[in-house]
Amino acid sequence: MINRILFKLRTIYIKIKNKFIYAFLPLPHVLSIEETIRRITKDNLSICRFGDGEMELMHGLSLNFQKHEPELALRLRQAILSKKCLVCIPDIFSEKSFDSITENSKTFWLNHRNIYLSSYAMLLKGGTYGNAHISRFYIRYKDKTSRGSMVELLKTIWEGRDITFIEGEESRLGVGNDLFDNARRIQRILCPKTDAFNIYQQILNHAIKMPVSSLFILALGPTATCLAADLAERGFQALDLGHVDLEYEYFLRKSENVIYIAGKHCNEAAIVSSTPQISSRGNIKQEDEQKYRSQIVVNLCDVYNSEY
Repeated sequence: MINRILFKLRTIYIKIKNKFIYAFLPLPHVLSIEETIRRITKDNLSICRFGDGEMELMHGLSLNFQKHEPELALRLRQAILSKKCLVCIPDIFSEKSFDSITENSKTFWLNHRNIYLSSYAMLLKGGTYGNAHISRFYIRYKDKTSRGSMVELLKTIWEGRDITFIEGEESRLGVGNDLFDNARRIQRILCPKTDAFNIYQQILNHAIKMPVSSLFILALGPTATCLAADLAERGFQALDLGHVDLEYEYFLRKSENVIYIAGKHCNEAAIVSSTPQISSRGNIKQEDEQKYRSQIVVNLCDVYNSEY
């Protein structure tokens, strides 16, 4: 009974607070995914993305794959104010932004907005930002039939480029599909799939040894958010695009929900216990695995395992 009353009081407080914020504080303007991609390609921008996980870490919470660290929270707060990156945040500040997404996604992001609206308002103080869902271009949308154009637009970013992936172990970006086939060359720096921030400096040290002409594509949770900002400060182009490969796999299968992709790690599929294991088109062929292994230039998983 007491918990129910406290919950209702908290809900009333949040509603009143958010009405005040909408009335008196400037809120961010978020570009569309298409506008975000075009800005990246036009100006060779780096991006760092902020979503629910990054906000939770900044407020002292842990994730299932990254525990809260005060240093990580500080780095995230610095990254969200970066002038060298196009900072990307969720498109949740206008009611129109919810029209095109599924009910489940709408419920999730409305709840996120209710909790963190004041944080976005106080940290960002208005301004224009990229769309954090640039790499989440498929599952969350009601109309999935038109998402192919988004894939083609994304591919223009790395057309003919030398890519260095900085990814979690078992992420295997592009393995078994053609998402990055138009890149000129691919190299990989493998990192732990959990608590990667523990060896952040080692990751950064290896990354900055790469040619400055390299395009970094990062899939490493909140660690990637910080890393994109740090690499941009050093003159590299770095794109925090976690989940882009999995979204492409869902797109290829015309899946309606998050599903397991054989051979690739997905923390979200592990959370959704009712998600079926789908193996069609997901089995990684031996030649793809060999090609993947040949692209690995640094494997930092051993460093992590030896120290932690």
